[in-house]
Amino acid sequence: MKSIFAALLPAFLVLAAPASTSARAMDGVGNLRLALGEGDEVWAASQAFDPDGGDSFELHRFLPKTRTWERRGRYIGVLAGMVWGNGALWLAMRDGALVRHGDEDNPVALPDDRRRLLDLAWCDGRPTALDHRNGQLRLIHPGGDGEWSDAGQAIADDPAIRRARLLRLGDELHLLWTSDRPDFSGGAVRHLIRGNRTWRDAGSLPLGDVAAFTLYADNRRPHLAVSVPDPLSRNRPAKLMRFFWRDGEWIPAAAGPLVEMLKNSDDFAAARADDGSLHWIVSGPGGVAAHSFGPGGRAERTVLESGPGARIAWTRTVLLLLLLLLVVLVARQARRSRGLSLSMPGRPADLPSRGVALIVDSTLATAGVAAYHVAAGDLAVVGEFLTAAMVNQAFWIHLGGLACFMMVMEAWLGYTPGKWLLGLRVRNAAGGPVSPRQAVVRNLMRSVDMFPVALPGVVGAVAALLNPNRQRLGDLLAGTVVRRHCPVEKRAVILASASPRRRELLAALGLVFRSAPAEIDEGAIRGETPEDTARMLAEAKAQRVAETDGGRGEIIIAADTMVVLDGEALGKPKDAADAKRMLSLLSGRSHTVVSGVTVFDGALGRGVSGVDFTEVEFRDLSEQEIDRYVASGDPLDKAGAYGIQSGCLVKQVRGSLSNVAGLPMETLRELLDRIDA
Repeated sequence: MKSIFAALLPAFLVLAAPASTSARAMDGVGNLRLALGEGDEVWAASQAFDPDGGDSFELHRFLPKTRTWERRGRYIGVLAGMVWGNGALWLAMRDGALVRHGDEDNPVALPDDRRRLLDLAWCDGRPTALDHRNGQLRLIHPGGDGEWSDAGQAIADDPAIRRARLLRLGDELHLLWTSDRPDFSGGAVRHLIRGNRTWRDAGSLPLGDVAAFTLYADNRRPHLAVSVPDPLSRNRPAKLMRFFWRDGEWIPAAAGPLVEMLKNSDDFAAARADDGSLHWIVSGPGGVAAHSFGPGGRAERTVLESGPGARIAWTRTVLLLLLLLLVVLVARQARRSRGLSLSMPGRPADLPSRGVALIVDSTLATAGVAAYHVAAGDLAVVGEFLTAAMVNQAFWIHLGGLACFMMVMEAWLGYTPGKWLLGLRVRNAAGGPVSPRQAVVRNLMRSVDMFPVALPGVVGAVAALLNPNRQRLGDLLAGTVVRRHCPVEKRAVILASASPRRRELLAALGLVFRSAPAEIDEGAIRGETPEDTARMLAEAKAQRVAETDGGRGEIIIAADTMVVLDGEALGKPKDAADAKRMLSLLSGRSHTVVSGVTVFDGALGRGVSGVDFTEVEFRDLSEQEIDRYVASGDPLDKAGAYGIQSGCLVKQVRGSLSNVAGLPMETLRELLDRIDA
């Protein structure tokens, strides 16, 4: 079934093409963080673009020696902040959880529904989080028992805080935050500084409704980058500003390369490493990218994650490639419009038979769709007024249900109930079963080929006139044909054996066959029991002939017979002495003849197997009788060193006599009937 759903995927992509090409790129999730690690390492985190709606974020690490970013895994949750301290990377979640990277099984603080963390910093030798609860900002730190302890009184009271950032620089801790302003009064970046455990107001920057900002240290000074959108402009953002802190105020600085780098960004973060490298991570519709500026000013860009915008671009590319592939397939199938292989069983079905089969399948599909709607409660209202829109909707629902019904049945069985009743089968150009891809392609064209629903339409009829072996346009595109079922007696048969006894027995069934001995290593195939070994050898012979000499849809019959005495299989004797040994063992005793039979249908690509048993009792043989029989040469090519034709050896046979001869006819007839069904 997995192959069927895999084959349906291209069809779903084609159906989703209008929505994909007209979709607007979703805003990036953002929530970016950067933290300086040991040496000049830099850690980056970004909320993942998860189409399923799950909360998770990606973690990456920058290696300064190779100047590359490596992915370090995905975490579940919404990241509030991260910081390096005491030789470890600390991660704080929005719900209050605090863990050390690499030791996630032992959280330092457990999730707490009362918490809403906004950022994380390293203060007083421990991780310190910024908590926004009941509209108030306060610093908290882990208490050592899985809980958080408040580090002091409330810092500020602002219920509308959108985002906040902490920056520890020397003995000072800088706190900046922005708020949502639903009254359109204009927003600002608020700034507080803590020194000697007391907070002081450092003023604010009235910049308007800030979309994103980042706070980082550069040259021992706090630096601030801010983006402010303009609701009347298509640019995102409309304005990019940069400031640095000096003498108690924010001084504007040139944006420089930020303008181009952050032009389509939703969020960004920056950090300056000890070696002078400046790192930015930027998120937007195209995904998350890292921009690293080395000490010499050399810029490097690395894509950390592809976003929805990139996925839409890739979707459009894939759809164009699928369209090109469809054109190539149509051209290729049009060139192969000559008659199909003569070895394919049956003859092409006529249009009336296909129309009757379609009526049966349409009736069953209609009953199934109606049963679904009744079970779902859609048809619970009696006397519902049937409008033209409802009729049109019902038509397409019915047609879609019919197509899906036929896709599954044809890919699974090679026929639908209607075709089965009329003895029709769907086959590929080589006479074998249709693949899931072919079943999908031919049924996607059903709405074009049928008008009205119950009978093949004008397009299908024209296709049948131009190409009698492919009666529908869907068959032309898929390279398939609907043929009448051919009984086994009229099929071409291959006997995977050169044994004259098996050829005589098979000829008695009235089958037209040819012999093609299978060359396999019988010593390499062993089952848990003799009957398992016989069956596996027969299947291996049929498979070998199917691969080397049975590629035109014939029936392949293979068998393997062994003589079992006291649980030990007696194969063909190596020489006359070995044959004499085997006959001496069998003399005056009963043994079992086990035959495995496999019937493989090359048109269906599948086979069935069976095993038969016969009890044989030998007479007491004298040494002179054994020597005369071995001298005749007859036992040297037979399992157990004897043939049932030598009646002077056998006292009694209980079971199938043909089984002892090498081909159990009763079991073979049963397997042929199963294949024919």
